[in-house]
Order: sequence, then structure tokens, then C-alpha cells
Amino acid sequence: MLLFQTKDLFFVPVVKSAAAAQGLELATVLNCDSPKLETLDAALIRICLVDLSSVPVSKIAETAASYRARFPAAQLIGFGPHVQTQRLEAARAAGFDHVLSRGQLDHQLADLLPVWRAEADAKAS
Repeated sequence: MLLFQTKDLFFVPVVKSAAAAQGLELATVLNCDSPKLETLDAALIRICLVDLSSVPVSKIAETAASYRARFPAAQLIGFGPHVQTQRLEAARAAGFDHVLSRGQLDHQLADLLPVWRAEADAKAS
């Protein structure tokens, strides 16, 4: 399963389609405090994809820690506009497994999902 934190409803169908092509279900949340997270089976979450634009810079480390604690086997991926370098750097400093610009994610998502899933499967075993 792929967990996607975003407020950008226009990008959800892109991610959903790419996830479905890889046999991954998609769950979306607005933030790392969403009650919906309580309903998810942590063992099934393989990828946590975080739209860094949906997180205040001051909360990026907290968001990473929350997802790490809740979904320890998942790959934590952050993305944001390439011009928001402070957010991208904060995600790297917070220990995200991969940090990309939105353009990189948009163009490479289909190729990256199986890689991230394999990394999560290796971590889980």
C-alpha cells in the first residue's frame, strides 16, 4: 500500500494510477495526524509519499518521525517544488529515504515505485 500525504487533489489521480499499475492500493491523508492513519495496517504500508508543500517547514522533522514510528518498514519519500529548497533540505535532514522535486517525481514515478517497493520489502524482511 502507498500512503500519500497531500492537499493537492489534482495530483492524486496521477499517483493513484501509477500505484495501481504496480499493484499498490492508495490511501490519502492531509497530514500525519489524520485519524485515517489509525485504520491502516502498518504492515501493509510500503511507501509513505509526502508532498512537502502540505507540511510547514518547521513540522517536516516531526512528520518524518511520526511516519517512521508508525510505519517502520516503509520507504519515506518527500517531494516538493524545486524552488522550495528549504523544504527539500529539511526533508533530507529529517532522514527521508528519498527527496525529489515535484517534476522529478511526476516524470519518474512509474519507474521509481517498483524500486521503492523493493527497498521497503528488503527492509521488512
